Amino acid sequence: MKTLKVKSIFFSLLAIATLLYMTSCEQEALQDIENPVEITETNMLSVEKGRSTLAKHLSTVIAEQPELNEVLEEMIEEEVEKGYYEKEIFFNVKKDETSTLLNGSTLNARLSALNDINVRSAMNYLVENDPGLAILMANPSGSKEFNTRVYVDNGIDDSDPNALMEYYENGVYGTQPLSEVPKTISFIIRKSEAYASPEELKSVDKSDVKTLGIINGKKIQAFGYNTVKESEVSAGSSESQEESSILKSGVVNCPRNDFSGQEKLAAFYTTQYQDYWGTQMEYRFDAIFSDNGPLGSIRMDFWGTTVNTWYTANRVLFTWEQNDHDYMKYRIVERDNGFTTTVNVSVPNIPGSVSLSYKSGDDFVAEQIVEYCGGILNTNSGQGVYYPTGYFRFSVAQTGSATGAGPDQQFHNVTFKSTDNRYMVNESNGNNYVYANRYSAGPWEKFSIFMKNDGTFAIRGSNGKYADVDWGAGKKIKFSSTNMYCSDCRFKFVNYGSYKAIQSVATGQFVSSEGTYNTPCLANRAQIAHWEKWTVSGM
Repeated sequence: MKTLKVKSIFFSLLAIATLLYMTSCEQEALQDIENPVEITETNMLSVEKGRSTLAKHLSTVIAEQPELNEVLEEMIEEEVEKGYYEKEIFFNVKKDETSTLLNGSTLNARLSALNDINVRSAMNYLVENDPGLAILMANPSGSKEFNTRVYVDNGIDDSDPNALMEYYENGVYGTQPLSEVPKTISFIIRKSEAYASPEELKSVDKSDVKTLGIINGKKIQAFGYNTVKESEVSAGSSESQEESSILKSGVVNCPRNDFSGQEKLAAFYTTQYQDYWGTQMEYRFDAIFSDNGPLGSIRMDFWGTTVNTWYTANRVLFTWEQNDHDYMKYRIVERDNGFTTTVNVSVPNIPGSVSLSYKSGDDFVAEQIVEYCGGILNTNSGQGVYYPTGYFRFSVAQTGSATGAGPDQQFHNVTFKSTDNRYMVNESNGNNYVYANRYSAGPWEKFSIFMKNDGTFAIRGSNGKYADVDWGAGKKIKFSSTNMYCSDCRFKFVNYGSYKAIQSVATGQFVSSEGTYNTPCLANRAQIAHWEKWTVSGM
């Protein structure tokens, strides 16, 4: 949400002059149906002013007619029921739809009832020049009450907690820090991050895009409705990605030419969420590759992602022929708004570069060389996991003629935090049973996990030994085994919402933190309750 912000008096006067002039300019702004309007730097100031005018007016109408809150909520929920990932509506599409809550009237009619020429002019201008205009509903606390403030996002940096969010309350302007998260249902006027601009339509998979309507001869199109590729972009199920495939950290300088078959982006996972107000994230992957010639690229877009969940992409890029490929690089950004910018991307050992278009507000995540060695190839299921940053990772897969068993996946510096906010500890460096009573994570509170392809794993403590369930001590746990494959040393995860439960393979029961009673953890619970839920970090 970071767009250009110009604060000088000159440009403010320019914005006002442009707004007064816009009626005569509207006809000139009409474009062909196949080329919806693109916001340019020259009219951005007028667009931002128009959004602010709409937010101010909406706050005034809501103060006088609070039932309008329920109308907006109903419209937004209708889009969610259609499969849209975000709780928002495209204003220019929905404003003329009738609503039962408005007794058959429209949102446009209700907003125009005050007969304010400035408001009508602003709304008409936004129809022509802001096709991605949206009203977003944010409700991170799950409240049933509505906020009296209407917010406007004209380019706020959503990763900066001190950034100021503008709002209007009954027509009165104000600001609040982004970290001051509303505790009631709030509406935000903004450009949708799912809007498919004309520039993007040149490079995206058209089946990812849905046409929402045709307004004044221009298509309004968006990502995120899952109308075609619903099975390809889905939230992690109860079976985690770690439990269903062979995984291994990627390595560089390995030949790719021992393989023929399909190549695909399998899944991705993030532990970092920059949006303080609980809305969802949109990611873009670009695969830059050489197919026995100049560099090319393929773009993939994903939406509706949240933290600590594997999202299955399963996006097939192409099919390699034997010996016809070389190095490949993935470039990943979190989608945002702004002006169109260009980045030239190269790949080591391959001449030339490819030019990729982004928005100025896109947040760069990482670049990663993707290689395939015999160790991570496995027909139809082999995958390689890459860790380009400390908070983001993705897995790639190939299916074809090459085979290989692949080593187990390893995670290090993993922590387990109970629902009482206490860390699991390898007490006395393995000389005592395991507790969950530490307020911070030091060496004894950090572990290594060694995952097998069947989803089972061993946990290694700071003393170099593996967690072992002691049947003779009431199923307490101690880091005492030198054999990661001992029958009492194997565990597996069971997803439980945003938490994970740790199930002992030997007992079939779950590991309990025992709350704040300062007693050893036990692998003896038949069901998952408060003490059996853990926040696992470092995977």
